[in-house]
Amino acid sequence: MSRNKSVLLFPDIHGRDFWKEGLKKRKRGEPVIFLGDYTDPYPDEGIWRPTIPGNMREIFDTKNAIFLIGNHDLPYIFNNFPTCREDYDPSRRKEIRRIFEENWNKIHVTWRDKEHKIIYSHAGLLQQAYLHYGGETRTPDWVCDYFEEAWKDKDAKKLSGLSRLSWQRGGDFSNGSLVWADIREHVEEESLLGDYWWDGFQVFAHSRLIEPGIIVVRERYAMINCRRPVRFYPATHKFEIL
Repeated sequence: MSRNKSVLLFPDIHGRDFWKEGLKKRKRGEPVIFLGDYTDPYPDEGIWRPTIPGNMREIFDTKNAIFLIGNHDLPYIFNNFPTCREDYDPSRRKEIRRIFEENWNKIHVTWRDKEHKIIYSHAGLLQQAYLHYGGETRTPDWVCDYFEEAWKDKDAKKLSGLSRLSWQRGGDFSNGSLVWADIREHVEEESLLGDYWWDGFQVFAHSRLIEPGIIVVRERYAMINCRRPVRFYPATHKFEIL
């Protein structure tokens, strides 16, 4: 990939339609990645919940796109996942689950750009998360492969590892997962990184930023839940909010 190649990213959807305008700005041949959380609109944004299934169907019809799963999506799929917020919508669970089932082979837990050592996920991979699976003998790639294989096989037992919820999000675990990690965990972990930690870069969404159009970029990661389309240049780690 040359230095001017880019990826078009759509952070948390939550019923929003900003992705439609974003697709109009898609460059020819530009990869597209949706970073998850297609469900559960925020009450203060005035999105009518019955529109969620239709919005999801349109999203999954996007050609040549990668779709990642988010924490708000999993309770509609698996019975053993905690509901995420008070606006989880059980009345539409069957319909939403059917949409995920119909598009299962298009959906991923993570997506990797091995050329540039970049991992895309909904909430980011923490060092403590992969240490949980076997210490230094495990690698970020191993964890990604583990959950990708579990997703492919619809292995609910293995995928239950995605429900790890840290105290920052009201859980009992020391760290969150690829779909639950809090931005505070990533910030705090920077001072704890060991020599064996992965030397690549991560892009994720999940933690809601106060103002639209603002992203957080650090040496090892970027958190882009800005309610706007984002163009990313993997070779230079540069971002453009559209």
